Amino acid sequence: INDSKRDLEKWFSIVEWVRAFVYPGGFYDAQSLDALRASSHMYGFNTHHGLSDLTKSHLELNRINMLPGTTPEKLETIIRHLEPISQQNTAPPVPSL
Repeated sequence: INDSKRDLEKWFSIVEWVRAFVYPGGFYDAQSLDALRASSHMYGFNTHHGLSDLTKSHLELNRINMLPGTTPEKLETIIRHLEPISQQNTAPPVPSL
């Protein structure tokens, strides 16, 4: 995790720092979470379909899976279907620079 973060920041000079991480295959455990915290990542994305409950860890964020051919209208339908499940979601905190 640290090596990939360092390499991305080195290879892409427009990136000041890498803040997000996507777990390979969506798999993670307590050790992965500890490593992500230690590397100063702010967000971690798994492959669980759905909206994230932002009252929980920002290192275990769900996502809405997009397939080829998903139109903006279909995405809107998916999101509307998910909204009642997680009505208290708020935007993630903005990091201080």
